[in-house]
Amino acid sequence: MAILAVIFILIPPLNETPLRIVFALPLIFFIPGYAFIAMMFPKRDISNIERFTLSIGFSIAITVFNGFALSLTQWLFRPNSISISLLIITVIFAVLAYPARRRHLEEDQFTFSVHGFIESIRSDDENVPEKDRIPPEIEKALIIALVVSIIIAAGMLVYAKTTQEEEQFTALYILGPEGMAENYPTNAFLEEPITVTVGIENYEKQDVNYILQMQLDGAVLQTLDVTLSDEEKWEKDLTYHPEQMRMGRSKLEYALFKEKVSLNPYSSVNLQITHEYPIEYLQELAEEEEKGSSDILHVLENYDMEQNTSWSFKTNDKNFSGSYVKGEGIFDSQAFVFKLPYEGKLPFYSGQYYEMSQNFRSDKKGTFVLSLFVKDTYKPRIVEINQTQFKQILVNNILVWETAVGGDYNWQHVHLPVILNEGNNLITLRAIQRSNNDVHPVEIIWDEVTILPISELSPYSENGLLELNPPRSEMVPLPISVNTTDFEVEWNGTDIGSGIEYYLVEYSIDGENWQTWLSESNETSATFTGVNGNDYYFRTQAMDGAGNWEIVHDTPDTNTTVDLTEP
Repeated sequence: MAILAVIFILIPPLNETPLRIVFALPLIFFIPGYAFIAMMFPKRDISNIERFTLSIGFSIAITVFNGFALSLTQWLFRPNSISISLLIITVIFAVLAYPARRRHLEEDQFTFSVHGFIESIRSDDENVPEKDRIPPEIEKALIIALVVSIIIAAGMLVYAKTTQEEEQFTALYILGPEGMAENYPTNAFLEEPITVTVGIENYEKQDVNYILQMQLDGAVLQTLDVTLSDEEKWEKDLTYHPEQMRMGRSKLEYALFKEKVSLNPYSSVNLQITHEYPIEYLQELAEEEEKGSSDILHVLENYDMEQNTSWSFKTNDKNFSGSYVKGEGIFDSQAFVFKLPYEGKLPFYSGQYYEMSQNFRSDKKGTFVLSLFVKDTYKPRIVEINQTQFKQILVNNILVWETAVGGDYNWQHVHLPVILNEGNNLITLRAIQRSNNDVHPVEIIWDEVTILPISELSPYSENGLLELNPPRSEMVPLPISVNTTDFEVEWNGTDIGSGIEYYLVEYSIDGENWQTWLSESNETSATFTGVNGNDYYFRTQAMDGAGNWEIVHDTPDTNTTVDLTEP
């Protein structure tokens, strides 16, 4: 019974049913005392009604004593601690009662029956056999012990009540659009602000100067100073205006500090929100772009990392470093490499980072596409993502992209829309290692950081990334010779990601010097016109929807000879 009570008190969803009360009441008001009386009186020394009454009285006393003792420990007086401790006490009494019962004959041992209990209630004391009556001295001792226990228990309750310090705390909460603790916003779109009501209630028994910060992924968006007297309440609508098209989930946090800002807030609440692309809005922007304006905007200096200039570097750890390295780039060219050599657990108060940044100008405010390539060298023993070390991109100090290292063992092509201001802008490429976590040595390589018109935004971008798997194509074999100057040439291709965008088909008359026959062709066949007596070699190269070109074929895919000689 006691075990069932603990199960229904502690284990969901059972603890949400009415049976929780049904089992909890006996555990508090009867079971411990019954086990205690069973240990003290294993024989039929007392009647059923006396045993029942004493069980209730001693259960109350045991529960009070137990609760007072728990209040002095680290577990305090909580449902978990009180139910488990009462179960332990009951088990101890039951274990001790077993040898006490074994010392007596079976017919002398007390056994409970409903019929016997009812009969004992109806019967008169005078009808109880002499041998079954409790001795007067024992009855007197029991009554005295019970009264003393109840008096002591009551005294302990009074003492606890009078000496207990009133709890001092601050209530911090957020409310949804209907003023209720529900229906919180979960998605964020550009130019669609998110508003929640933030409330603070002071129960600190004194005036308190609070500092409330609205933070997005650790970056402070707004700071408010709030001074409240004891039991004073404050509420205010705070609005988050998405200023960049961020990727994935973010933590919108409301951090509360007392008197001054410190490393850890006094209290905080947060919302997990998902930033999503406003697809229709981006399509409208792309349509407004002038036709043919898809050339790379060289607003960034040394965007290809081929020089050792233009970028600034910053770190909070002297062991972190970075350098331009030849042969490390996406096209085997020069790239910039972050070197993070730390191995082990970072201190709680720390969070190491290394970053490179560049100020640049834009001739207009608008939405553009940020394109770059990044790769890390973290290769775990098993397939996993290191959730303690991250690659980040910030535009104007706003985090727009983040991913853990180890998620891809090759290059990643970042391709995402960003908003630039007219005039000065700042782009930051960062590697960060979270504090209080195990980290591992890693190198992060950055290359080809460019700004493109919004019309260049690929529909195949997913979570700010374009797949880098190149397509494959081949020519359908031609016969050794054809007896006509006009003959059909066919080809095909495959791509596991974004699909074939178009083909480049080339021909040669010597197999070495190539000329373009078809460019940006969506077809898979065409009629070629040749000259009698010539040999013709063909090869194809495909580009997929993500902009990945197939590697150029070193040898011809197929060839034939135009031969009009009569057979």
